Amino acid sequence: MPDKPRVHKYAIWAVPPDDVSERIKKVMDGLREEFGGPEIRPHIPIMVSIHSDHESIVKKFREICTGVSYDCKIERVNTSPCAFYYQCVYLFIDPEVIHMRNVAGRFGRFGPMPHLSLLYGHLTDEEKQKAKEKVLALDGGIVGLRFTMRRLVLYKCNDDMTQQTWEKVAEVFG
Repeated sequence: MPDKPRVHKYAIWAVPPDDVSERIKKVMDGLREEFGGPEIRPHIPIMVSIHSDHESIVKKFREICTGVSYDCKIERVNTSPCAFYYQCVYLFIDPEVIHMRNVAGRFGRFGPMPHLSLLYGHLTDEEKQKAKEKVLALDGGIVGLRFTMRRLVLYKCNDDMTQQTWEKVAEVFG
């Protein structure tokens, strides 16, 4: 009897174009300098905590995500209302840009709220407000920014909350 394929946890991210990523990275660096937290790659999570074997998820990812692209608009800078580490300070993406949720739907689930985290951490409400103001001071034109997402990436996840040891498994372009 053959061995059952080993199941791992995966995530799908949409990665902004290089020029937008560089702009967002500067904001992230400024926030991290003042508030700490890990260095994170600019991304919009499309699907998280996908449990699958390697071969099946890569095949499904390539089938569903190849050729996907969608327009995004940053609506506002936001903070988590509770102590949610991964959405401490983030950019809220226009919810009318629903195409990214359609990708998640093809996997048989709903994806997370459309957002791009700028800072991971556990800040007080006062610190979050200060961080939110700093985002606008670092890049006053970030709200309203429009761009097209054409690159989706599949990561193999582990329990590293900083995501530094996550392994990029596959990448597709729209």
